Amino acid sequence: MHTKLRTRIKKREMDLPLIILMLSAAMQLLLWARLNLRHQYIFDYDAAKLFYHTLCMWREKTLLIPDWLYMTTGEWDCASLPAILFYGLTGDIRLAFGLANTVNTLLFTLVISRLFRAVPVQHGRQKGMLLGICLVLMPYYWDMLDYSNMLFYGGAQYVYKVLLPVWLVSLYVGMPRRKLPAALYTAAFLLLVLATASSSGLYVMMCGLFPILCCRLVRAMGIEKGQLSRRDVFISVSTVVVFMAGYLFQKAAHLDTRIDAMELIPIHALLPKIAQVVSDFFSVTMILHYEEYVPIFSFTAILCYCKIAVVVVVCLMGMRELPHCFMLKTAFSEPDWIRDDERFAKAALGSVFVWNLLALVLIESQPRYHLIGYIPLMLLACMVLAQKLEACPLNRLKKLLWLAVSAMVILFAAMLFFNARTSVNSSKEQRSLLVIEEAERQDVQTVVVLDDNWLTEFTRPLDPDRTYITYSSSDQQLTNSDVPSSFNDMSQLSGRHMLVTQDACPIGQLPEEMQARYTLVGEDSSFQYHIASGQTKP
Repeated sequence: MHTKLRTRIKKREMDLPLIILMLSAAMQLLLWARLNLRHQYIFDYDAAKLFYHTLCMWREKTLLIPDWLYMTTGEWDCASLPAILFYGLTGDIRLAFGLANTVNTLLFTLVISRLFRAVPVQHGRQKGMLLGICLVLMPYYWDMLDYSNMLFYGGAQYVYKVLLPVWLVSLYVGMPRRKLPAALYTAAFLLLVLATASSSGLYVMMCGLFPILCCRLVRAMGIEKGQLSRRDVFISVSTVVVFMAGYLFQKAAHLDTRIDAMELIPIHALLPKIAQVVSDFFSVTMILHYEEYVPIFSFTAILCYCKIAVVVVVCLMGMRELPHCFMLKTAFSEPDWIRDDERFAKAALGSVFVWNLLALVLIESQPRYHLIGYIPLMLLACMVLAQKLEACPLNRLKKLLWLAVSAMVILFAAMLFFNARTSVNSSKEQRSLLVIEEAERQDVQTVVVLDDNWLTEFTRPLDPDRTYITYSSSDQQLTNSDVPSSFNDMSQLSGRHMLVTQDACPIGQLPEEMQARYTLVGEDSSFQYHIASGQTKP
């Protein structure tokens, strides 16, 4: 009895790194849920637009709102897709996105766990999987269009764009064995492919799914015809067919996306563009701030050092497998490995990174465009690192290395989440609440904001029953985008409404004939409030 107990204790001691990684992953999931459900604020300009568009889609009961002025995509291939339903259930747009992001975080975790089914247990499947989950879920940086609020917070506009390539690989190598879970897992993937194709067009297919399908084609060419997997053929064909259906729907709906306007750079801009792409790659997790000088022993600097360490490990481990991209080396030099799931998963993940990187060298791009290749590279690096550590012949050294890795992961995650809570706050909503309070006091249904489109966008989702529009004094017209076209109808200014001005954008910037229609009815530390035609609330 005592011998068995001692054996169990020894096994648990051997698994201490695994326990730490499990605690880290669980902690991160809980902290993301807390941030999304208790501290979900209208965090940035693009998220504010998406929040308002989402609640309008629910109210209109359609994804294609008539006369909507679309900017870049249809905006239903991101957190808005589940948020539409959650808004219908709760009536609270911030809670709706909080629930949507919580679901997507769990979904990301599930897909990564299925992906690592390709890795044999003896190659460090469990620890590699948990390491991958921990690294992906870390809130590296908070700002508009940056890592955290592109994937797991706010509008999370890139969550499905990044997830779908990883999901496709997991379908090939980690499909659930039981029929019902397998059918649901595949159907959910195809639904998101349809949503992405119909909303964002070619982008995800060309940069994320295409290289994986090429890997699967090369793999199929190396397998005898009678040994081809019907399941894999179905996944490949249905992915292409569903994508084409979504893309044709987008064209039929005349929904033009920004990718249609992308252009190849001229040859003289190639070298500067390569330097920019390298800079953008390291800016994905913001390892160094753009313009801010940071004291070298400050908390912010320590976070930067940790981010640099993560990026270095990701590059060193991930790039070891890049020669196997598109499975060409395997097909020509190692045909006996053509059916190996681990080799295929590594080749597919590496192919997404390489293909996306080549595309970004040739077009105008932003750091967030790297996410679709950076996440697969990170997961590939975790596979390779786990495999290398598990191959260590010295058991004590292997245990010590894993312990060091797991300890650094949980400490780094704790620091990042501590920093995240200070970054996420309601300060950007406070100014909007002042405007809403005055609009209620004056009993107006239309509020015009002078020369401050950000204030307009932040206020709309908080008070969707009123119409908030921006007037540009320089253009002398209403300038609103990602809203119904009626929001730019100048006839709205002929009725009773409230005008909001600021010290930086005074009413004196309006033409004199317009100024004469307004009467100052109130002001506070931030704004001046005017009512059209001198009318005030009785």
